[in-house]
Amino acid sequence: MNTKLTHAASITAIAIFTAGLVSARAESEGILANTVTFRPKITISETYSERPASESNGRTTSPGEIKVREKVAVCIVANVEGIDTRNLDPETSVILRVGSLWITKLLKDDPSYAIGRTQAIFPFKTRVTRSNGSSYDKSLGRLACVWNEDRLAITLTCTDLDAATLSSISSRGHAGTAAPGTAVAVGPEPVNVSVHFGHLRGKRIAYVNGSTRTQTRHLRTRDSGSSRFDLSSVTLIGAADTTSPRITIRANATTDSLRRVSFSGVAREINGISIRSIFVNSIEAQPSALTFGAPDARGVRTWSVDNLALQPGINDVALTFSDADGNETAIFPQIEAGNP
Repeated sequence: MNTKLTHAASITAIAIFTAGLVSARAESEGILANTVTFRPKITISETYSERPASESNGRTTSPGEIKVREKVAVCIVANVEGIDTRNLDPETSVILRVGSLWITKLLKDDPSYAIGRTQAIFPFKTRVTRSNGSSYDKSLGRLACVWNEDRLAITLTCTDLDAATLSSISSRGHAGTAAPGTAVAVGPEPVNVSVHFGHLRGKRIAYVNGSTRTQTRHLRTRDSGSSRFDLSSVTLIGAADTTSPRITIRANATTDSLRRVSFSGVAREINGISIRSIFVNSIEAQPSALTFGAPDARGVRTWSVDNLALQPGINDVALTFSDADGNETAIFPQIEAGNP
C-alpha cells in the first residue's frame, strides 16, 4: 500500500498556526503578550500563631484565636517596546491585580514623581501605637514601577496584607489540609495577573505551586497538658508557564493492510504534555494506541500515534498537544493513503 507523509506541508502549517497564535495573544493580552518577557514570580505565604488565653488567676484555658499574617511578593516584567513612556502625566493610573489582590494608584501618589521620571514608588505603612502612647509609621512593603522605552517592571512586596488593607490572594483556603507534622503539595493553581499602566494594559494567567505545613503545639494548663496540631504555614511559590510545547514530527509513516497509519515524533516540554485531540479530515478520531516516552534531562520525550484510520487519498490530520498549564500547539500533517 502507498502511504506518504507530507512533511513540508506539516512544517508550513505549523508556521501558520504559530503566527496566528502570536497575533491573537498580542491583541488579547496587550503589554503582557510577549511570552519571553512575561515571567511573573509570585510568592504567597501565611504564618499562623496560636497563644493560649489566660484567666486573671493565671490559669491557662483554651487556645485563643489564630493570628494570620499573609505576605506576598510579585515581580512582573511587561513589554512596552515602541511606545513612548518617558513623559507620563502624574494622573497616569497604575493598576495591578493578582488573583483577588487589587491595587490602584496614580503616579502622583508618589510624592517624588515628576514628568520625565521613569519610576514611581508607592509605600505601604501602618500606624503603630507604643505602650507609652506615642506612635510611629511601620513599613509593610511597597509597590515599585520602573520603566524605559522597552519594558515596564512592577514589583510588589508586602509583609502583612491585612495591615496594609489589601485583600487576600488565594492561600487561606488551604488551612488544615496537612496531617500532623507533614507537608503536602498545593497546586498548580491558576492566578489571573492583570496590569494597567495608563492606556497600556494586559492580562495573563500564572500557575502557582507550593506546599502547606503543620506543626504540633503543646498547650499546658495548671492542672494538665495537651497537644494538638495546627496549620503552621502555607507557602505558594510560582512562575507563569506560557510557552507552548515544541513538537517535531518525524518524516516517516507506516500503514497496515487496513489503511491504518502509525507515526511518531518528539516533544520538548517538561511540564506534563498530552495530546488533547486528533482530527482526520475534520472528524475527531481515536488511534488504537497513543504513547509518550519518559522525558530526558532536557525535557525531550518521544510520542507516537499508532493505527490511526485513514481514507483513500490525501488525509488532513490535526493533532493538538497541551501541557499541564493549558498551553497548546497544533500540527497539521497531510498523509496520503493509497488503496489496499
